[in-house]
Amino acid sequence: MTNKNLKLAQEKFFKVDKETAKKICLNLIHQKLDTKVLIFLGLIELSENNYLESLKHFHKSLKLNQNNVKALNNIGNTLIEKNKYKSAIVFLKKAIAIDNKFVQAYLNISLAYLETRDTINGIAYLKKLLIVDNNNFSALNNLGSIFHEKKEYDKSLVYFLRALELNSNDEILLNNLGLLYEKQNKFKKAKLHFEKSLNIKPDFFDCQFNLSLLNLKIGNCKEGMLLYDSRFYRKERKNTLNFDHDVLKLTLNEINKTKKIYIISEQGYGDIFQFCRVGIVLKKLGYRVTLIIEDSLYEFFSQQSIFDKYIKKSDIDSDIITKDIIIPLLSVPRIFELSLKNLNIGNSYIKPNNEKTEYWSKKIDKNKFNIGISWSTTKDNNYNRNIPINLFRKINKFKTTQLISLHTDKHLKDLNENINDLKDIIFFQNIDIKDKFVDTAAIIENLDLVICTDSVVTHLSAAMGKKTWVLLSNYHDWRWSIKTEKSYWYNSVKLFRNKKEKDWEKVMQKVLKELKKLLIN
Repeated sequence: MTNKNLKLAQEKFFKVDKETAKKICLNLIHQKLDTKVLIFLGLIELSENNYLESLKHFHKSLKLNQNNVKALNNIGNTLIEKNKYKSAIVFLKKAIAIDNKFVQAYLNISLAYLETRDTINGIAYLKKLLIVDNNNFSALNNLGSIFHEKKEYDKSLVYFLRALELNSNDEILLNNLGLLYEKQNKFKKAKLHFEKSLNIKPDFFDCQFNLSLLNLKIGNCKEGMLLYDSRFYRKERKNTLNFDHDVLKLTLNEINKTKKIYIISEQGYGDIFQFCRVGIVLKKLGYRVTLIIEDSLYEFFSQQSIFDKYIKKSDIDSDIITKDIIIPLLSVPRIFELSLKNLNIGNSYIKPNNEKTEYWSKKIDKNKFNIGISWSTTKDNNYNRNIPINLFRKINKFKTTQLISLHTDKHLKDLNENINDLKDIIFFQNIDIKDKFVDTAAIIENLDLVICTDSVVTHLSAAMGKKTWVLLSNYHDWRWSIKTEKSYWYNSVKLFRNKKEKDWEKVMQKVLKELKKLLIN
């Protein structure tokens, strides 16, 4: 009778009738405690994130049978969900000691170790699982992902390809392979695997986003923008901008030029500086456009003539949200069918404050060739954008040059940079204290050149039309394309590419060679 009712409970559970399934199980354990029923009841509670209740049922099951590996594994799994990784490991080790062929316990204990940043044991338990089950798909896929994260791409590929032999229709594995091939600059293979993944699961938004970035990177701007809205639906680092998502269904023909259009800024400051150009494009096309901007950027943008009007995000009126169109900034190119040609509007669409420019002009020696530098970012986001400051100091071998830091005091503090040891670089104090980028833009205006890694300073300088040299790692952000020294987005930018991982010495040699030519001319 118990088995029959338990089967009924399981059927109800899989039909998403959890309440009925729970009632059946509770009735069964009131009649008699049963390990299978207790474990299933615990799993129901776990599916609803009721961790304490699920643990209670798993522990009751364990009391009935101390060697119940399913109970031990489920306790471990629940503790992982509660971020209690060390406690989880204790129970999972017990499960493996009792049954060294219990696959799920190996996978769970590996995950627990990885969450504690113990990669060695995380890998070790997956390899132990492969001794038990040489063709375990999950172990192979997980090892591929771990070595990918460790940037050991050759090892990663070996495990992914072994997993692919077992299952060539797993959309997650195909997406992982796409990401790996992109890291290796094998763009055709990357695109092929992303497309295969989406053929299996068309609404796999993380993969849509990855394919979007790849298309943008290789210069397929239209194709890239068509999929870029997937940023609002993916699981990994989802864009959480608050707006009515129905606006993403709009077509160009549905937008009335007589109505105000509100564009809301999103993502990082660099994205805003790069894509605010759409205000100029839309105004030329006859639209009335208002930018809803971060409060911290309001003062800076309110001095620009890019949009008709600016509103702080904190001042958004509820009527605007309900009655008017609010479009995310980076969705504008797709909705308004803007090509890369439309978006390349030339140089200098962002202007500095005149008074600030005059103020900083008096602090910069115009007899020198003044170079603004930005060498590091506190948010690396999977791209290597940090260069040792001593490499930049090699520029000072030219007697006519003067290096000027474009990092704020706070940024330097976050980088833990000791400026007292850097006497050959000018560090201006208290810049952008009141309003973000107002001082930085004015300083840039007074420079002859900006040399930087990929950062917000890059986009600000380039949007101002300043000659800007960008130092890129081998694996870099999509907006800097591939191979070419020129930028699709900014006419004043020159790109210096790193052909190997962290080979900044060679990149700086190219910079010095190019700078020598520039100084002679």
